[in-house]
Amino acid sequence: MKRGKFILYTSALLLPIRVLPTIRKVSLLDEWNNLTKHQKATRDFAWDYGQRYGFEKTLTAIAWQESSFGLPAKLENPTEPSGGIFGNGYTTTARRHFNLPVTSRKWVDKLGISHVQMDYALPTKKQKAYVRDKLKAEPSFSAHHAILQLLEGAQQSISMNIKKHGIGARSWQYNWAFYNGGTNCMKEPLALRYAEDILAKVKVINHVGYTGG
Repeated sequence: MKRGKFILYTSALLLPIRVLPTIRKVSLLDEWNNLTKHQKATRDFAWDYGQRYGFEKTLTAIAWQESSFGLPAKLENPTEPSGGIFGNGYTTTARRHFNLPVTSRKWVDKLGISHVQMDYALPTKKQKAYVRDKLKAEPSFSAHHAILQLLEGAQQSISMNIKKHGIGARSWQYNWAFYNGGTNCMKEPLALRYAEDILAKVKVINHVGYTGG
């Protein structure tokens, strides 16, 4: 191939790259300012429901994180699996809803530290399918079980020495991590990242001065 033709050929290959538009990353504030009417209604619902328990900002941020305030395409996460506006885990929700038995046993590790092991009965496929459909169809059902998870996390942060996990008195961060990762949340990178994501969204809620619909 002659040099002149080669230059024209390679220039043609590079041309599409030059004309590609710059993709701007949408910020959380942009997301907040461009919510649809449906999303705003879900946001307001999350705030009002959470406010009954002092979790208004947390529940609003969770609805944002888990389902982008109720977008139909995000009402189910089959990889966990979880679903609903607040991303409730099907197994945990079924255990609570059907009052499945929980047993505990104490054990001592090599350092002589006592622990309590909780053993939960597993729900059936039919029970998990029931709560899956109910979580997706009934926002109040999803909100109720989200609050139960948050209350359990708050109780855990009070009853345990959270300082040993390196978070001092920041019980809110522990509670957010617990919502995602359960009792071993402080050892789970994904749960810790989840807490950071919730914190970022709470900061936006504070920034815009949102106090409910």
